[in-house]
Amino acid sequence: MRSPCLIERHAPGARLSAHRHREAYAALVADGGYLECSFDGRFDCPAGAIIVHPTLHRHANDFGDGGARVVNVPLPDDLADAAGFRVVRSSAIAELMALAETRPADAANGVLEECAPVAPVSPPGWLDRFFGLVLGGLSIAAAAEVSGVTSEHASRTAKIWYGDSPIKLRRERMIRVAVDALRDGVAPAGAAAEAGFADQPHLTRVLKHATGLTPAMIGRVQAGGAEIAEAEPFFSADIKFVQEQGRGAR
Repeated sequence: MRSPCLIERHAPGARLSAHRHREAYAALVADGGYLECSFDGRFDCPAGAIIVHPTLHRHANDFGDGGARVVNVPLPDDLADAAGFRVVRSSAIAELMALAETRPADAANGVLEECAPVAPVSPPGWLDRFFGLVLGGLSIAAAAEVSGVTSEHASRTAKIWYGDSPIKLRRERMIRVAVDALRDGVAPAGAAAEAGFADQPHLTRVLKHATGLTPAMIGRVQAGGAEIAEAEPFFSADIKFVQEQGRGAR
């Protein structure tokens, strides 16, 4: 069963390190604001912002001096995955929040109809270059040298900006490529090769550790078989996990 809509209040200055949500959902920022950092970039999320998260999305949150009040609305997994991660500014945030309390399905449809995504905050030029080089396969040291900074500075800044270390960001890209391939019907061995894993067992280990799901589980879900909720419990199986971590978690 999907989690109900949740209204959360986050303390000023609260932070949450990178974590993954198994189910798709949207965060509607009622007041306050925060930064959301992930492989997708660093996004400013003030009051009036809607953050659409597809399934298995991993991100970190850094709340501002004023904290934030957020309504989390469950979304249909297939529609959210098709839409992809995005941050939009909505003039109808109050109406959507009211719908979320009484008609969450209608609120979800309204969220997915919002179609004016905003761009992430632009990173420093050297960081953008460093990130691209790391994703291209260069070692952290080599990418940092080419970018004109030390490895330590590059790794520290990347974690602040994207919510994860460079190594974890590269692994996240591999996970995304593999998951997309599995959802397209590619066999696990083929998905492993496409994403750059050593072999199928390597893919299975990484996916199981990162998502709580095996390649076969992901393939069955996409084919309309076993639902994700029936898979082995995982800390981010639903949004309630965040609430249990304290009011500053999201």
